[in-house]
Amino acid sequence: MPPAAPAPPSGEDLEVLARIRDLLAGAPFALLTGAGFSTDSGIPDYRGPDSPPRSPMTYQEFVREAANRQRYWARNHIGWSHMRHADPNQGHYSAAEPGAARLPHRPDYPER
Repeated sequence: MPPAAPAPPSGEDLEVLARIRDLLAGAPFALLTGAGFSTDSGIPDYRGPDSPPRSPMTYQEFVREAANRQRYWARNHIGWSHMRHADPNQGHYSAAEPGAARLPHRPDYPER
């Protein structure tokens, strides 16, 4: 069974978002997103419940042996195939817009 669609934001949530938008309008800012920001583009969420187990390599392991670095770059090359075939999603387009400090658009509720 697919997960339930998220509930639309409440009126109070929209007011808070509008205040944030007004506060950031015209000011430079950095947009920090979570790992799920690109899942709609087909890039897997490596921390989700259906994700395969991970064993990230530490810096110490990376520098210890040439074989570790070779394994790291081989895994990186395989993972890149997801990125190479991915297209930007609505969140990416919204974040890239000049003056992106605005209420987010989601297809499951009307824009205000």
